[in-house]
Amino acid sequence: TFPGAEDNDFGHRMLEAGYVVHYVPGAGLYHRAWRGPEAILRLRWHYGIGRGAFYAKHLSLRDRYMLWRMLRDIRNHLLAIPGNVRSDRRRAYGNICLVCGIVSGCLRWLVSYRRPSLTRD
Repeated sequence: TFPGAEDNDFGHRMLEAGYVVHYVPGAGLYHRAWRGPEAILRLRWHYGIGRGAFYAKHLSLRDRYMLWRMLRDIRNHLLAIPGNVRSDRRRAYGNICLVCGIVSGCLRWLVSYRRPSLTRD
């Protein structure tokens, strides 16, 4: 239902459980982009939906960190659009898709899964 951000969710739950993250400068990870350029808009939309659901899942009135993180994420992608329009329109459209996906995923998760009693935690 929410195609993305499972790595964010896993990492967040590990931190909440008390695990520690270590910075290891020598570690490397290679992520091969296997999709073609024609798939970028669909991919960004799906990543946005997953990310929005992740943010919504961990929203809390007591701890506004996740709300702040979501708003900062949206802001950063919106601010990048004007520069992207001049240099790479596909990336600009991708940022628009991602932002719309974040909002959509957040709202969909809240409507589908959030119980009213949990909104005050």
